[in-house]
Amino acid sequence: MKNITITLLALAAACLARAETIVSTTGAISSSLNTSSYFGLQFTTPAEGDAYVLTGFRFLGPDGEGAFDNTPAGAGTAYLFSSSPHNAVSPSGVSGYTTGLVAVSGVWDGSQYAFANVPLDVGSTYYVVSDTNGFSVGHSFAIPNNALYATGPGNNYVNQLQTLSFEAIGTAIPEPASAAVLLGIGGLAAAVSRRRRVRG
Repeated sequence: MKNITITLLALAAACLARAETIVSTTGAISSSLNTSSYFGLQFTTPAEGDAYVLTGFRFLGPDGEGAFDNTPAGAGTAYLFSSSPHNAVSPSGVSGYTTGLVAVSGVWDGSQYAFANVPLDVGSTYYVVSDTNGFSVGHSFAIPNNALYATGPGNNYVNQLQTLSFEAIGTAIPEPASAAVLLGIGGLAAAVSRRRRVRG
């Protein structure tokens, strides 16, 4: 009985907290060797299906073995906006720029910029920029282009005719019916546990 209770609780927790890719772009044909650039890009969440909370973001760069976007890439802190910072702010000023600001990540941890469960709207466009340079990002010329670049700490981010490789990671927000099922699983597990304690 104890094993059943643990299994039910684990199932409910896994369903509620399963991280997955929200949206990504790969298939780079080259990678930027200009590590003095400050990178940013725009992405659009899926127009249908679940809404998500954003838990992580990463650019994707070269792996040193011929693949251009197999390796998480980043540095410093990332800023998430709901309106484009294009021509409006520079890397050195982004920490004080609040127009359209949605969230600020934790410092790059070697695998991602971590975000604290930021709700994202379905079918909406967001913009991410890094305030630090020093890394390479895979890119192509696929349409639509998504890239933002700043060529120096005091130069504004501008649009570029390139598509940068990236991955936005998050957790789906269950639809009401799914949430009810998950809550039911959790409630059943709790009831089983209480009943066992009473009998014991």
